[in-house]
Amino acid sequence: MAIRKVSLRIRFKSPEGKLVVAQPVYEVKGRLKPLWARVKGKPEFHPEAVYVLRYGTKWENVGQYIDALLSG
Repeated sequence: MAIRKVSLRIRFKSPEGKLVVAQPVYEVKGRLKPLWARVKGKPEFHPEAVYVLRYGTKWENVGQYIDALLSG
């Protein structure tokens, strides 16, 4: 069966050292806000974060740069 749904997430380590996977924050015009994650409903800036794609049970690291993410 083909995988039909791909989701974009942002991954970073919390101050306690736990790995956190959260939804990215979007601007009003629908563009991604660079390196911002929605944690417990509030947007937070995480300069150490990376974007990941999830499809099925697989996770693919796509890096920090939104331009490379959207052009590929």
